[in-house]
Amino acid sequence: MKKLPLILFTITSFYSFSQTMGVKGGLNLGKERATSSGISITSQSLASFMAGIYGEVATANENLFFAPELIFSIDGGKFEFFGTNATDKLSYLSAPLLMKFYPSDKFNIHGGLQLGVLLKAVGEVDGETIEYTDEVNRINISAAFGAEFDLGAANLGARYVLGLSDLSQEDEGNLTLNTIQIYLAIPFN
Repeated sequence: MKKLPLILFTITSFYSFSQTMGVKGGLNLGKERATSSGISITSQSLASFMAGIYGEVATANENLFFAPELIFSIDGGKFEFFGTNATDKLSYLSAPLLMKFYPSDKFNIHGGLQLGVLLKAVGEVDGETIEYTDEVNRINISAAFGAEFDLGAANLGARYVLGLSDLSQEDEGNLTLNTIQIYLAIPFN
């Protein structure tokens, strides 16, 4: 309840500075990459979802816009080791800070950095659920880049999010997340 005024202030501020604001949601296809002692393992894709709000703020260049977002997403991956199945689901509240370039009115390419804050980490190993939020670094910094097409009432977009942060708290290991997002964005104004 204490966070409600801060959330309302953030959304109000976000809306007042944006020339365009809207909602977006879609599919996340995430993979984890774990490296330890020279051995690297990449998970199978985990299909999940992402949803949030976005804005666009004009710059001095009429084709270039600053595009902040606030996104909830579930990332992770699926592993199979010697007949044991494991699934990781990491819930994040992320703030992509992107620049969008419009070479035409109906198309943009975008890129920038994304700051993610871990809300919850849950694993499932052969049907048993384990919460391990305290065993993963809470901050995830990523590079994000993609493209969007204007369909009229909505935009169809695709983005690749490349994990730059080591999420593992182990000294001898490294864990990163990489995600493909396919989404629909609906502007309010």
